[in-house]
Amino acid sequence: MMSVFLVPVLAIMAAHGEIRMIRHLEQRHVVSCVVTVVQRHFPVGRTIQLSNIADNDDNATSVSETIHRFELWPMQVTGPSKMSLSRPNVEKISSYIIFTRSVEDITVQAEMMHARSSWDSRGLFLIVFTVKVTNSEELAISVIRELWQIGRGYNVVVVVQQDDLLNLYTWFPYSSQDNCADVKNVVLINQWVMEGEGKFLREISIYPCKFPSNFQGCIVNLLTQMKGGVEDVYVL
Repeated sequence: MMSVFLVPVLAIMAAHGEIRMIRHLEQRHVVSCVVTVVQRHFPVGRTIQLSNIADNDDNATSVSETIHRFELWPMQVTGPSKMSLSRPNVEKISSYIIFTRSVEDITVQAEMMHARSSWDSRGLFLIVFTVKVTNSEELAISVIRELWQIGRGYNVVVVVQQDDLLNLYTWFPYSSQDNCADVKNVVLINQWVMEGEGKFLREISIYPCKFPSNFQGCIVNLLTQMKGGVEDVYVL
């Protein structure tokens, strides 16, 4: 009987090994993509807030460890069993990396961070989805809409895997009279090619200026709010 089942068992084990190898390769590319964004765009010496929805997320752990080895950015890490080490009143967080699984998760994570005095709506947000989805563009619209509605975060880039590419989406407010302050569409600003060591398809900034000199007839409201003794300016 053992010989009868030997081949199927070996085939199953080989298949599982291949799946693990693919997952490891995909994880390596996600980490490389995120770290490359940090190196190119996040201000050196300014604090990075890393939020993770799951304690056992290897992507978030690898990114945190890699950034820590650079010794260029102070980091605050929060998760289900981790609390931020920051004091109640600290300087504004300049950059955010948020690992998440769904729009519902990102809502919870964003609301928790927005409640802190260190929240900065003008910061750079990198939202990384740890699960594969069928409609990455619709997901990006929903995520960016949540960040905008919760805390007026507008420098938002959403990373979603699609086949052997990591799609990076963002949003440009006030680009037309039909696209003022309502998130109705997103732009595929770049892609990370998951081949070899990996690379971006285009050598461009993924955090360009979001506010045009011409507001296309859109009404723009500004609100000044005090949070923890610190003044914050919101675009409404």
